[in-house]
Amino acid sequence: ASKRQTIIVEDVRLHDNYISCDATALSEIVVPMVKNDQLLGVLDLDSRLVADYDTIDQEYLEQFVALLVEKTDWNFAMFGEKR
Repeated sequence: ASKRQTIIVEDVRLHDNYISCDATALSEIVVPMVKNDQLLGVLDLDSRLVADYDTIDQEYLEQFVALLVEKTDWNFAMFGEKR
């Protein structure tokens, strides 16, 4: 996410920087959520299958995230955060 690019990890067991939040996950796709050049968060999907995500998944998830970012009021002040 720090590079603000979607990352597809075909096999998380072989990825050096993978941080597991689900012991059964074998592959992952991470789509950054960016608005006004600010990283708001990420959409992080895990799968129990190796190489379960591809460029078609990436294309549609990036479109979904773009719509989500555009249509959501990102009022972080309600969480006590200043952005």
